[in-house]
Amino acid sequence: MNLWATLLGSLCCIGVGRLEDQIGTRIVLTAIAAMLGLVVLAMRVTTGVAAMFGLLVLSRGLGQSTLSVVSVTMVGQWFRGRLNLAMGIFSVALSLGFMTAFPIIGAIVVSEGWRTAWALIGWCLLPGLALIAWWLARRGPEECGLAWEHNAKPAAAEPAVSMTWAEALWHAGVLGVHPRKFYLQPRGSRRGLVQ
Repeated sequence: MNLWATLLGSLCCIGVGRLEDQIGTRIVLTAIAAMLGLVVLAMRVTTGVAAMFGLLVLSRGLGQSTLSVVSVTMVGQWFRGRLNLAMGIFSVALSLGFMTAFPIIGAIVVSEGWRTAWALIGWCLLPGLALIAWWLARRGPEECGLAWEHNAKPAAAEPAVSMTWAEALWHAGVLGVHPRKFYLQPRGSRRGLVQ
């Protein structure tokens, strides 16, 4: 059931990036968080297998698929010059968040049951993340009146080095043969063993 819900839910991410480009990050993230919260809250009171499967598909589609697309897109919208670093920090923070959440939710499932745990998650999403998304989410820094992180003038191009790779290796002491001279030199001779 979980495999099929995940596979079918992955279809939900089709078109989310385009929708985010058209109507904005703030509206899309708020709507996804609110819908996911409603789905999770509905899962806690569901008793039928077909209804549970439908809600599981929606939870995978809204949570694992569309929420992932929006969150990764937001990082890309906010960072240009240091995008690799920002994505790395985002990935580590996301992993740490899940590593923290799983034992907490697991403990709630053991002590109170899965329905209580799902209700807690739903209430964190619906008023929690949805309100925070509406309050803070923006398409990029210019939408907040901020400048990009590397908005300075582009640096001048570095002067070209008039040296080939072979010459560089020779100067570094890797090659014992100077590329412009066709005779062998002992490795230590150019370092001035006789001073």
